[in-house]
Amino acid sequence: SLVGEPLPTEATLRWYSIASATDYELSYKSFTLGGPTLKKYTGLDTVTTIMGLIPNESYMASVRSKCNGAWKQISNIVYFTTPNITGVNPTTNDLISLGIYPNPTTGNVKIISSKSIENQVFRIVDIMGKIVMEKTINLEKDSPTELDFNQLSQGTYFIYTDFEGNKIANKLMVIR
Repeated sequence: SLVGEPLPTEATLRWYSIASATDYELSYKSFTLGGPTLKKYTGLDTVTTIMGLIPNESYMASVRSKCNGAWKQISNIVYFTTPNITGVNPTTNDLISLGIYPNPTTGNVKIISSKSIENQVFRIVDIMGKIVMEKTINLEKDSPTELDFNQLSQGTYFIYTDFEGNKIANKLMVIR
């Protein structure tokens, strides 16, 4: 659930360099909303931050390199989802944000929280509504906690938790 107004967010992407590369170009666009492909030239930098992204939106990105004066060597497409602003606690107006990435995932995901939370219960539910996993974890503010979802089959799942009366749900895609 979302209470309050969504805020733009950012994503930092990194890739491995190629010895003969003289320039890199990052291309990205919203996976679910479509729209134009945006490009960002990074020179020889192999890390860049994209700002002004939509919260809780899936994006696709790839990098290509310039070698011997010609653009080539396009990377695999990677998918990522920006963190979601999940709610405002009406009694204290404290904002909590949970980000779950990468999404889609092939197994392990990281959860990052804007607050420290002890013994938080997360329920993973399949599209039929069956609880397939339940995990209790401690989250440290702004520090990713890794969860192993390798035993899940390929498909769509929902991750549910309840924080101070706010129900929080995130969709997770598992690909194999």
